[in-house]
Amino acid sequence: MVHTLWSCTYIKVVWNSDFNWVVCCPSDSESFSDVLQKIRAKLALVPLFATTAWSIWFQRNKSRQQDHPLPLHSIAGFAKNYLCEFRGLVSPKPLKRRTVSRRWCPPAASLVKINFDGAWYNESEKAGLGVVIRNGEGQVLAAMSEQIVKPPSVELLELLAAKRAVSFAAETGHEQVVCEGDSKSVVNSLRGTGKENSQGGHLIRDIKSPSNSFLRISFAHVGRLCNAVAHALAQRASYGFCIG
Repeated sequence: MVHTLWSCTYIKVVWNSDFNWVVCCPSDSESFSDVLQKIRAKLALVPLFATTAWSIWFQRNKSRQQDHPLPLHSIAGFAKNYLCEFRGLVSPKPLKRRTVSRRWCPPAASLVKINFDGAWYNESEKAGLGVVIRNGEGQVLAAMSEQIVKPPSVELLELLAAKRAVSFAAETGHEQVVCEGDSKSVVNSLRGTGKENSQGGHLIRDIKSPSNSFLRISFAHVGRLCNAVAHALAQRASYGFCIG
């Protein structure tokens, strides 16, 4: 293979235009993989090297079948054109990205919105919970943060934040609430539309049990940007700055 595709005297004319910087005299023990390793010194040329090697083999087969092969001095140009056409076919067209407005949305007039989040840091044994309650005008009615011992997983931390949000709503006397968190799996579990985590099953039951005392309660998923205040409170709590 090394001789047929690389070191044969007759095909040096194919390689000389772009690969004359590579020594074309391999030792007896050199394999085609060794040749490729030399080419990898210039990664940008690897696709052209592969296409040129394929073109040599393709024209060799055409010669064997007497099927009008290209002359050797034309193979390098054939390979370049082939690669250029291929890249033109597979080059993805730039996607037009729609700008999506991401901001906190107020609840209906009769409801309050409770955003909750947890903060997790690998280098610490502590974690933080953050909860903020706002009315339909976006005014903060109450907020709290709490430092806890880090649970075994981030999902359990988010469940603990949801549990604290429900209990905080009850403590502050709110009976019609929308609870928002940025963990989709946790929110789906609380809605009953996701897989129930075996480790967090007891927490889900603890959250749903007092929920029966509310006139209205629901859970919704939001992006991190919409949950920024609760996340900031949780971060502060993880470092020991707690708000009651």
